[in-house]
Amino acid sequence: MAEVVDDSPAQKLGLKAGDVIVKVDEAKIEDPDDLRRVVGRHEEPTEVQVTWLRDHKSRSGKVQLEVREGLAFFGGDGAGP
Repeated sequence: MAEVVDDSPAQKLGLKAGDVIVKVDEAKIEDPDDLRRVVGRHEEPTEVQVTWLRDHKSRSGKVQLEVREGLAFFGGDGAGP
């Protein structure tokens, strides 16, 4: 992620700039478009399992997605560093 939006689900999960999201629930994330597509499938708030890399170490946690203007919102600009 290039940045993490204040008070977003990503920030609440503990993600930081430079983290790379690699999985949401069972969906593999390879680029920011994958993340937008997977998160955008959710039409109402829901909890998802997120796996990310920081300093070449895998981390994971659950977070509640938010819905804003009909789209699920994760925060930041995607999976890339």
